[in-house]
Amino acid sequence: MPQPTQPPSSPTFSPFPNSNGQPAVAPWESILPFHKLTQWLTYSLMQPMQSIMKIHFAGAELLTGLPEYRNGGLFIDLGVLTLKKEDEARGLQNYTKHCERTGSSGVEVAPMFEPGDDVIVEWRGVTVGFLDKLCVEINRVLAPELAGNELSLPQVLEAGSWKVGQNQFAPFIRGTHANPSSVGWTRDGGIFPSQYQGAANSD
Repeated sequence: MPQPTQPPSSPTFSPFPNSNGQPAVAPWESILPFHKLTQWLTYSLMQPMQSIMKIHFAGAELLTGLPEYRNGGLFIDLGVLTLKKEDEARGLQNYTKHCERTGSSGVEVAPMFEPGDDVIVEWRGVTVGFLDKLCVEINRVLAPELAGNELSLPQVLEAGSWKVGQNQFAPFIRGTHANPSSVGWTRDGGIFPSQYQGAANSD
């Protein structure tokens, strides 16, 4: 199973290889570096520094959305993203093997993958791209109300995708440590919490 590749995972990002899509000309072209919650901390620090201290950050538009379970789970739970049939079957086999190995069962029967699986890496990558599209679409729809102002990506994340992904499905997961998405994963380096291991939020 693919694991985070070189350069090694750092406090700021985790690089993962992905074999889907077009053949890479060079090995590094198939590596997707995902930002960790360090970037969320960056957003949190930038906001008061911009509004109170009037500091301007060059290149802030290059920061990305976070490919964690609230954002990624939202796109799955709302049907924006669905698994290919062959991947779903493989994930369900993984889930069955996990239950047999551990003698336990999850909160729900759902496809299960390792964090380095191409399915998870692609899902996280697509999540980042969809968050950008979501930000553009929200600003388009709310343009009359915003009166010339636009919501930034961090604002859309905090008050939109992240909050909805966490809260909209709370009735289904209240009292458990399950994530809201219908695809499971095992823990690795604090990427995502896992409903199958009863893990509390650790991303």
